[in-house]
Amino acid sequence: MGVSVKKSTDGRAIADEAFIRWLTFFTVSTFAFWILWRHDLIQDIVRTDPTRLSSVIMFIFLCGTVHCAIRSAFLSARLREMTAIYENPGALLLPEAPSREVKFDAAPLPASPLADYLADVGHSLAARDLSGRDDKRLGDLDAVLAEKITGSHETGWFFARLLVKLGLLGTVVGFIIMLASIAGTINYDAAHVPELFSGMTGGMRVALNTTLVGLTGTILLSFQYLMIDRSADHLLRTTTHFVATRLIIDAPAGAADDRAGI
Repeated sequence: MGVSVKKSTDGRAIADEAFIRWLTFFTVSTFAFWILWRHDLIQDIVRTDPTRLSSVIMFIFLCGTVHCAIRSAFLSARLREMTAIYENPGALLLPEAPSREVKFDAAPLPASPLADYLADVGHSLAARDLSGRDDKRLGDLDAVLAEKITGSHETGWFFARLLVKLGLLGTVVGFIIMLASIAGTINYDAAHVPELFSGMTGGMRVALNTTLVGLTGTILLSFQYLMIDRSADHLLRTTTHFVATRLIIDAPAGAADDRAGI
């Protein structure tokens, strides 16, 4: 039932990496943003954008980054819990219905989708509803856990894809501004050339800046959600493998309660 010290150490490292990877990415991105701010590039983009699309894109990117930070910390905490359980499965105490308090090493697990999943598994083991790895009941519980763990990531991916669409919208608006400045010019003599070029360059600046901000934002935000998706996948694999191989498959009929700590 036990695992080697080397495997346990690797599990802790993977759990910590879930948040450390995001923190490293955030630190590098913040430093790059600070350099751009020092050179007034960010202020210039915001100041010369009459559509305010660049500001909207930056705000959505900031909100997505905060969400990724929260999810990374959450997944790291759950991975640490699951790693500890994997190391010492005998210390896991699953509840009997109607209780939903899961204990590990005599301490209750914090309320989370992981604790809910283990509580449901404990109830099913007590009722003898789980008989093997391919049991339909176990598959339903796995699907519910996956939805709880990764459900909010879908919203994040939607906003990550939205950034590039907003950038392309800014491109269209910028060209409209540029063409409007040409259409509004009545006299094309030399005296009106500076005014004409000013309107054209203003529209082109809006088009290019919003496209640049949108593409950059969607790339950086997508990379963050990719990292937390990988961490979520690892948590799901570890949890479902533990339940299928340690609590169900290894537990002979009539001994599932003892093996699960019930």
